Amino acid sequence: MKKIFVFILVVALAASMFVGCAKTAEPAPVEEPAPAEEPAEEVVEEEPAAMYEDGVYFAQDEVGPRWTYFVTVTVEGGMITDAYWGGTNYVPEGDKRIQSENHEYGMVAFGDAQSYWYEQAEAAEAWLLENQDPAAFAEFYKDEEGHTDALTTDGGAAVSVHVIEFFDLAAAALASAPVPSGAYMDAATVVTGTLEKDDHGWVYAGDFIVVNGTIVVANINPVFANEYVEGSDDAANFAVDDEGNATPLSKKAIGDDYGMVAFGDAQAEWYEQAASMEAYILANQALEVTLDDTGHTDAISGVSVHVNEFVDIFNQAFGM
Repeated sequence: MKKIFVFILVVALAASMFVGCAKTAEPAPVEEPAPAEEPAEEVVEEEPAAMYEDGVYFAQDEVGPRWTYFVTVTVEGGMITDAYWGGTNYVPEGDKRIQSENHEYGMVAFGDAQSYWYEQAEAAEAWLLENQDPAAFAEFYKDEEGHTDALTTDGGAAVSVHVIEFFDLAAAALASAPVPSGAYMDAATVVTGTLEKDDHGWVYAGDFIVVNGTIVVANINPVFANEYVEGSDDAANFAVDDEGNATPLSKKAIGDDYGMVAFGDAQAEWYEQAASMEAYILANQALEVTLDDTGHTDAISGVSVHVNEFVDIFNQAFGM
């Protein structure tokens, strides 16, 4: 009986130990924390690299017998922000661009063009503002004269004028030094002065190109305005073709044949003295000289002609 009790006790103890072990739960696995997400990198849009030095630039073509083109280019923040294509005449008559805008330049009316010259000029200017490099247009010329099929006006018309002058002059302008700021109007402007016909039959006129407030070009050139009379003394002031058609000339066009040196005992011809006057205007940005009773001055070296016409034209052009 004692042995049976001991056996039961051992069995009971073993059972209790088994139950205790069974009730002990294994610890739950510890989850590793998720790695923190790195903040997304902020995308910063890079500004276009500056291509040019800020300023207003100018270039003019070689002066010819008719229109002479000029271009101004404005650079702000290193980028081209404005461009202007204009032209002046050997005999002063204002800006070709303005004449076209006023429908006074007859490309459409008499030249069978699809659009006005200024509209075609604007198409070239717009291309430069978009592409920023005038030299890059070279691949779009279709002939040696500089025509192109790559441009259209805002109205959709093909650009028929040669545009090589614009892009070449824009490149030349950007390769030069900026025009210093001056005291006159800011925009690219051609101001013109014209006098009444004088007693000798000459009509004096002058064009002045102003860029960034600075006078950069001065051209004063009178044209003969009397009627042509064959065999008269005044006939030398005309160009006559084989059919007898006479075209009045300017003093600059007559050149050495005007005869101031050969027949007037002057030290320089009229056109050379006019060049000295124009250089004086550019250097001084004004034409303030003392005149005697006959309109002459001692203020400008090498100038013996009367200069009152130059002064009057300058004052009229600039409202003085």
